[in-house]
Amino acid sequence: PVMINRPFQPNSWGKISFEGITEESLAFTLKEYDLVIKPALDLLGVERAREHCSEDLLLRCVRGSNNKYPDDTKWRRLVPKVGAHVASLAEALDKIWGYRCRPEVQANKILGRHLPNSDVFHELWPMSLCGVDEFGHVIECEQLSQIDAMGVASRFSTEELLLHVFQRQEAVQRMMTEESMKRIAAGGERVYKHVHILDLNGVSMMQFVRLKGTVLPVIKHLGEQF
Repeated sequence: PVMINRPFQPNSWGKISFEGITEESLAFTLKEYDLVIKPALDLLGVERAREHCSEDLLLRCVRGSNNKYPDDTKWRRLVPKVGAHVASLAEALDKIWGYRCRPEVQANKILGRHLPNSDVFHELWPMSLCGVDEFGHVIECEQLSQIDAMGVASRFSTEELLLHVFQRQEAVQRMMTEESMKRIAAGGERVYKHVHILDLNGVSMMQFVRLKGTVLPVIKHLGEQF
């Protein structure tokens, strides 16, 4: 960790506050490590962290997570001892690592795999990558009017959809990492966020109802859980 001579203070949830995008993009501070990261990794096991968690993934989870209480009782019980942010961070990492290690997922190899019915999935649920913004954030755009919600629901189970969307997000993550490396090499800041645009233009009420029941829950589930 890199110590920065700024008086970063945790808020009432135990989350470290930053001022602006430049500070957020810096390496972990010593205070951040001592107050948030080390307690969370102690709960999960440091060896497990070494095996499953890159610095970029840890950074996104620490700084991108919401100020909220954990969902599961197991982690809620730890809030009085370690604080809400540490407990919710440990819960998030536990879920992410668990999903990434599933035999059917194999996250470290998923970008080199051709998933079953991949061509059908991308035809029914298209997505566009539109370069990066001024901060280096990859821009991902989905036109909801182009998604065949009924076709998606009839051809894929929820677990199959999660796997296809997960593969797509891993590709976005690789682009983010490459952009981050370029910016760091040029003396800029690292990138650990991306922009996800859901374009509602041209969506009828009937389409929206179908999307709400099939596609949007998958996006929400993947984003919040894994």
